[in-house]
Amino acid sequence: RAETGGRALRAAASASATFLLTLLAFQFLGPGFGRPDPGPLPEPPEDFAAGDPSGAGASLRAELASLKARYKETLVACPLEDAAPAIEEAPPSLPDPGREVAPPPASARAPRPLEAAARAPAAGDSLTIPDNPKDLAFLEGCWTTAKGHTTGTGRSASARICFDKRGRGNSVLDHLGGNGQVVDTCRGTATASIRGGKVVISQSRSRCGDGTRYGGATVWCEPVPAGAARCEGRNEGSREMVSVPLYYKGPR
Repeated sequence: RAETGGRALRAAASASATFLLTLLAFQFLGPGFGRPDPGPLPEPPEDFAAGDPSGAGASLRAELASLKARYKETLVACPLEDAAPAIEEAPPSLPDPGREVAPPPASARAPRPLEAAARAPAAGDSLTIPDNPKDLAFLEGCWTTAKGHTTGTGRSASARICFDKRGRGNSVLDHLGGNGQVVDTCRGTATASIRGGKVVISQSRSRCGDGTRYGGATVWCEPVPAGAARCEGRNEGSREMVSVPLYYKGPR
């Protein structure tokens, strides 16, 4: 019997120690730290001290009461902070389909591409002169007058003038017969220059195939906004100004 009583005493003491450690772990590691108050600590079973003739159960109950008091003091001294409310991001606002959206300011738009280079003339295009021309590169190529204009000799002719980028070149004058066919050709030189915003074309005297010589001529061309240049000329020794429209014939 003495051995049986000792075993019961040791079992009761072990159970008491286990319960005490559980209470301590619940105090320091339980939901009281960082979580809402779980409520009062559980009470030990009524038969907790049964079979404990040494009175250890009473001592444990007193210790449990002390832990409860300290636990409540800790909750009062360190109130739990409310969890921060969740922040809901507002959905992106979409434009009203029924309302016209203003275009972005010019500073926010994509940079505009460089203006396209001036288009090279095509065959049959009228001569155009840039405003305030700085050089004669736009004259490069061959230009022709309308067929049938009258020369200083009274003969029907068609002139062709070819220039390089610097305005230097040559001229060809075709004398036409009654049926419009070329009957004689006169060849000479030509130069162009810029004077007061106008282009001045000077044709030298030319030698013709029949041995005759054809007197020179001067043509003045002025730019016209968004249109063909206005060209007028006169033959050497004449004061009569005639219209001399020029058309692009092709490369030199």
